[in-house]
Amino acid sequence: MGTLIPSGEERQLLGRFYGATFLAEVAHLAMPFQVLLIVRYLGQPQLGILLGIEQLVALTMELPSGAWADRFGRKRCVLAGHVLSAAGWLLIPSATLLDEHLRLAGMGAAFGLLGAGTALVSGALEAWVVDNLRFKGRQDLAIRYFGRERSLAASGGIAADLLALVALSALWDIRLFWVVTGAGELIALAILWRTPEHSPTGAGLDAPVAQAAPAMEFGAHEDEEDEDAHELEEHVSIRDAVTRGFTAIWQRPALLACTLALVWLAASFGTSHEAFQAALAELDLAERGFAGLELGVDTLGMFAPLLAIILARHFGSRPLLALGITMSAGLALVIWRQPGALGVASAYLLVVACGDILHTIADDYQHQLLPSAVRATASSAINLVTSIAMLVSTGWLTLLLAKWSAAETVAIMGLSTLPAALFLIPKFSRTEACPQIDKALT
Repeated sequence: MGTLIPSGEERQLLGRFYGATFLAEVAHLAMPFQVLLIVRYLGQPQLGILLGIEQLVALTMELPSGAWADRFGRKRCVLAGHVLSAAGWLLIPSATLLDEHLRLAGMGAAFGLLGAGTALVSGALEAWVVDNLRFKGRQDLAIRYFGRERSLAASGGIAADLLALVALSALWDIRLFWVVTGAGELIALAILWRTPEHSPTGAGLDAPVAQAAPAMEFGAHEDEEDEDAHELEEHVSIRDAVTRGFTAIWQRPALLACTLALVWLAASFGTSHEAFQAALAELDLAERGFAGLELGVDTLGMFAPLLAIILARHFGSRPLLALGITMSAGLALVIWRQPGALGVASAYLLVVACGDILHTIADDYQHQLLPSAVRATASSAINLVTSIAMLVSTGWLTLLLAKWSAAETVAIMGLSTLPAALFLIPKFSRTEACPQIDKALT
């Protein structure tokens, strides 16, 4: 039952984080109508400009924001991120009231704020949660957080879609949806404001961590013995902090292997959702079919991460990551045989489920191996290279669709993911990854 319903201790340690995630997602009424608003008030050519501004700002700030979080506090960065995101959401409907010549500039500034807010929260939030759990000696709950957070976000998204339909039937101006979405960011800010931030070093590394449940996978307590397990000194420059973050990844073979696998997967299969949908469009799937498929995706998003918690507990992280990548490739290859709309849709939903399980386990696995002192910086570094890989995947999709059908594109993308599983081969064993931890555990 603990997998489905949080225990009292889990609610005490993580309840505020869960509440902030769920309520913010419920309030995100604007998400399904973002493209519609841009096209309506600016025109279709400006869509790419605004989305590009958001992505560029997020990528530019990703590494510095992680270093700021490690240096000045993860909580401060997360709260600042919610403030900037709220300002961005609230500025978008205001910008539609501007003169036509100023409207693009106003909305560009709003999307820039959204990108900055996303970057500040990215990496810092997970580092805040994991360090709080380590401080209490319950890092074993991290996998539950990553799974339940994804599940709550998906359930909140379903609630937001239903609320948006009710609001539309009540003839709301869709610009009000952006006001509600901005309010959701402020609600999350208010919930997290009183949530404490703990450093594992604050009460001594050995005492609290010794109470934790046994690690599910090698490296779960690697940073207990880490000689760098201290907060970054305030005089450390951002450049040095970023260097430490990349060094922390490079010096840990298991973490480096996992990161390379996820980067390869993002580059080769990151746009698989779009490819599957293009394949369904080729088969003339009706609009109602796409609507039902999206509901299925959101529903899987509620339950697949919870399944990841159970699977990780019994089989360990690394084998499941390799299996998830291989299964995704196999499901994509099924499309080569043209199984029809039902077959393509079924394979698509199974790939989505595999992706939710894989990323839940990967998030927990990476934070098991990251040292506390550079946790946010290293996490932001991983997010950055993964985001760049996603851009590569967009180009990969474009090239494939120019020569092949959508179904063949899905199959080729699936086949190209298989090398990612090779980074998780058994040679990255427990003793090779972190011998000092094996010694401590035995």
